[in-house]
Amino acid sequence: MDNDDFTYIIQELREENDGDTFRIWTYIENKTDKTLEFSWPASQVDGAAADLNQYGTSVAPGKRAYSAELIMKDYDEFFPEDGTIETISFNLLVEEERSSTDLSDDSTPFYEGSFTCSFEK
Repeated sequence: MDNDDFTYIIQELREENDGDTFRIWTYIENKTDKTLEFSWPASQVDGAAADLNQYGTSVAPGKRAYSAELIMKDYDEFFPEDGTIETISFNLLVEEERSSTDLSDDSTPFYEGSFTCSFEK
C-alpha cells in the first residue's frame, strides 16, 4: 500500500534458523505530520484466524520503521500442519496515535483496508 499519507509493504516471510518460528517483515513510512499507529486487528494464516500484530506499530511524523511480526509453530494452533505458510490475510488499520490519557473509543480510522499476501512454498 502506497499513498500520499503512508507506505506499508510486507517485504518478506522468513523462517528463522530455529525451524519453529516465522517472521513477517514489514516496511512502514509515515508521510504525514501526525504520529500514526499501524495494526492488524483481524488476520488469518491460510484461512485460519490468527492474532498477528494486534497491538500495532507507531511511526512518528516523517519517519520510517521496520517491523517483524512473529509466528511460532508450537504456540500458534492455527499453524499449518505441513509447516509452511501459503497466504496471510489481514485488515490493516491506521489510526492517529492517541495519548495514554485518551481512553475514548470514538476515533475515526485514518485508513482501513483488507489485504491478502501469497507466499511460494
